[in-house]
Formats: sequence, C-alpha cells, structure tokens
Amino acid sequence: MFRFRHLTKVITELTTYQFANSVKKAHIYSVFNIRVLIEKSNSRFHDFTLKFRFAKLQREIKFLRAKTFA
Repeated sequence: MFRFRHLTKVITELTTYQFANSVKKAHIYSVFNIRVLIEKSNSRFHDFTLKFRFAKLQREIKFLRAKTFA
C-alpha cells in the first residue's frame, strides 16, 4: 500500500525548495495534482497514477536540491 506520510513529507519538501528556487510555478502544479489524486484515489488506477506522480515528484526534488545548493 502507498505510504501517505511519505507523500506529505515530499510535498512539504517540494514546496520548500520551490520557494527557494527560481523554477517556481511549474512545480507547484504537480503538488496540487497530487492532492486532487489523493482525494480521488479509491481505485487501483488512481493508486498507480499516484505512485507514478510521486516518483516524478521525487525526481523534481532532487533536481531542485541540486540547483538550490549548487
């Protein structure tokens, strides 16, 4: 099962780095999409989509960290 606590941590990190960086608006939309999916995720399809987007968010965070602390 997908771990919700993990996801909220990632969302928090993403918004933190998002404000610390010049690449702003493109990333915040991903966060809102994730929140919408959490509310709707009753089916396996949504669960799969959520996992896929979560992986994408993690890659974005790594990218933002690299840019922020470079």
